[in-house]
Amino acid sequence: MRIDCPHCQQKCRTRSSYRPTRELHKLYLECTSEICGWRGIAVSFFTATTTPSLTPDPLIRIPMDTASARRLIGQLAIDPVGRKLLLEQINEQFGTNAQ
Repeated sequence: MRIDCPHCQQKCRTRSSYRPTRELHKLYLECTSEICGWRGIAVSFFTATTTPSLTPDPLIRIPMDTASARRLIGQLAIDPVGRKLLLEQINEQFGTNAQ
């Protein structure tokens, strides 16, 4: 992922990073322009799941993207009772309100 300097728009280099949680990364950046010299901190975190993990960690709660949840449900050819159970599991696990 490329991050540009907020001042001169040149590429930033990641000097180091820190992972306080499994969903969050703190990046220590510096501008590659010797003239600019900016340094700062950026935060990167997960905002949505587009494809569920096949090996989900029960402690990780990244909500399911609504459009992805609908597409996933539409791809499943299951009976109405199974569909209802699946929707309940998806909504509970990913914090969505898929129908």
